[in-house]
Amino acid sequence: MAIQTQTFSPDLLNNYFAFNRFFSGEEQIQQILQEDPATFKKSGQLYFSPGRVVWILLKAPFEWLLSLFFYVIAQCLECIGCERGHALLSVASKQIVRDQCQLDAQTAFKERLLVPCFNVAEISTWDLYCTPSLPASFVTDPLVKEMTWPAEFARDNEPFLEGADLLRFAHLRGTCRGCVAWFAYLFFKTKGHFSSEEDHVVAVARQFEKGVGRQPSLLHTLGLNSVFQFLKINCRQVKEAAFSEEQLCKKELSAENLKKVTDLPPGLYRMSYERHTMLYYKCSDSVSYLWSPMNDRGAIAVGAEVKIVLSEVFNFLSDKTEVPLSFIELLPQEERVEELEEVRVVDNP
Repeated sequence: MAIQTQTFSPDLLNNYFAFNRFFSGEEQIQQILQEDPATFKKSGQLYFSPGRVVWILLKAPFEWLLSLFFYVIAQCLECIGCERGHALLSVASKQIVRDQCQLDAQTAFKERLLVPCFNVAEISTWDLYCTPSLPASFVTDPLVKEMTWPAEFARDNEPFLEGADLLRFAHLRGTCRGCVAWFAYLFFKTKGHFSSEEDHVVAVARQFEKGVGRQPSLLHTLGLNSVFQFLKINCRQVKEAAFSEEQLCKKELSAENLKKVTDLPPGLYRMSYERHTMLYYKCSDSVSYLWSPMNDRGAIAVGAEVKIVLSEVFNFLSDKTEVPLSFIELLPQEERVEELEEVRVVDNP
């Protein structure tokens, strides 16, 4: 579980030195390196024990009622323009039912679920998600301003950005874009410090187990391409593993489609498609992992069963998607060994 002592202030957006220090990740990296793999879920075990499952099911009706109560109050506060109160109670209403949401991930993946995530802000990060929305013009530091969404892009993609020309800090519909970027950053910063790839994946994934921290939430507010550049992560689109809109609409687990995934070389890949993004980490032909914030899935041991990856994509696609699926290899800048083409992706939240 991530425990943060840093706090957010809008002043960070006009002080690049403080902004850069905020995203150093030193606190989170230290927590990851101090994780004890002996405490991790063992292979073949369920994340939630049978006793824990019974307890979650017993308390579920009461928690759903309390969650509904908080949700109704939150909507009333929104109607009267109380943005902070709306954000606080909205997050609380979701956090109350976290166990039930994560139990769904175990139901779907059984023993393959290594550690779930929760795609909702941590309660303790209220200093960020309770910050009222700010106009994009608030940011005057030129280095930070480069990372905000261009005004013309915001207007053209209002359904995705929840409003034009605004910096929003309460992402009540999820923060998968920011989570994936921050996961990749922490992953590269701690690579080589664990005896097994699985222990490493679990150690990083535990940062998102109880909710989304300040850094990934703020990254979700900012522009995608500039975020990866800022985190010093290079992107290379794997054209051989691209899926067109027509191919996705068919939702076929055909040999041809599966081969696109199995033929990927070992590496960390960002998968971007309709209103979602997640990570696929291939170690070898027989060892691979999926990390998806969508529906609180978390870290999943895929192994050689790559159909799990495409099935997860198809589960969240609409029947008439107009967005292709891209596999984008992520590499830390210091490991750049070839000229990488610039990737420009019109992304989603």
